Amino acid sequence: MAVPFDRVWSATADANGNATVTLTPFTAYASTFIVAGQTKGNPIWAISKNGNFLLPGAGPQVALGSVYFKAMEQLTITVTGAQPGASILGTIWGQMSTTVDGSDLVTSLQQTQLSGSFPTFSNQIVLGTLSGPANTSQEEIFTVPVGTQSIGYLVRSDHGNDTPGSITITGQTSDNEYFATVAQSNIGGPQWAPFAATDSAVLVQMDTNSANPSAIDVLASPFVQTVDVTTDFETALTVTIHDPQVVGRAASVINEGSRGNALAVTTELMQPLIWEPGGATSVEVANALVNGGTVTPIAGVAGESIYVFLIALGFDASSAGNDLQILEGGAGGTSRGRISAASVNPPAQWWGGRQFGAGNGLTLKANGAALTPRGVIVYKQG
Repeated sequence: MAVPFDRVWSATADANGNATVTLTPFTAYASTFIVAGQTKGNPIWAISKNGNFLLPGAGPQVALGSVYFKAMEQLTITVTGAQPGASILGTIWGQMSTTVDGSDLVTSLQQTQLSGSFPTFSNQIVLGTLSGPANTSQEEIFTVPVGTQSIGYLVRSDHGNDTPGSITITGQTSDNEYFATVAQSNIGGPQWAPFAATDSAVLVQMDTNSANPSAIDVLASPFVQTVDVTTDFETALTVTIHDPQVVGRAASVINEGSRGNALAVTTELMQPLIWEPGGATSVEVANALVNGGTVTPIAGVAGESIYVFLIALGFDASSAGNDLQILEGGAGGTSRGRISAASVNPPAQWWGGRQFGAGNGLTLKANGAALTPRGVIVYKQG
């Protein structure tokens, strides 16, 4: 019969806030246990078995596991990013087998439902860098990977580069302006906008700093969800993948089983998040606007934000060089983008993926000529 145990471990973070602890839980018997630890700062934790990564953790306090170790297998606990010089204290606690084959541990585990939530995130990739000398205009087309969920940029400050005067990122197919703004400095980190599935490339335009050169990294975040589940036991394993990202998307699963046993995999869709279309509503647009004229298809509501999924509009007549402005907060509000009036309906052009501030409405304004936009806006408000 398996017996409970606990063992204290400790370390001190070096000048960089890093530490590594290596120990062998047991030399003669198998064991299952949880690795608990605490320290100061905002560290990243990792535990490995014989040099092979097992589980991650983050924060000043963690409890990682349960994990299974055979006799003589080595446990490594790695801490990075703690407060330099801080004490790191922890415990491994669980059950030690008293049989040669560890069968008493397997029996114990089979009587316990083990579950876990493993959040997965897209990888941020750099599509390329756009740069130029002071007081110049630069542009380049960047190919975007299939499945990209968001597009963005990061202002660079190395090698004498300074914040650009402006940055515009436009979808080559949708003509959606993801960014049309005065550039943000690199202090705020990467700037992101939701990306349209119809675009396979973007046009990036930059006006460099008036006095110094400028450079930006163009970023993409393609969605790749990976869930790794490992078991050392000769038992069947069931995995449920909750997919909150896109309603109706099929999941691709690699089924390796568990020592010859079936790995049962199911996928479930969680309740829609605020940026998912579940529960969205729509409003039609069909307004004849004089040059400078406005219409507010979505009025602001105190304390509520508008989440714009889609603005799909065409025009009764083309008007090259003119556009329909999308304003937040009324006729004199902030410009959030524009839709070119150079083409008629069909095809409609679309714009979307923006959150408006609480209480602000959405207004459309004819810019440069009289326009008659027709189409639909899909949104949530709350």
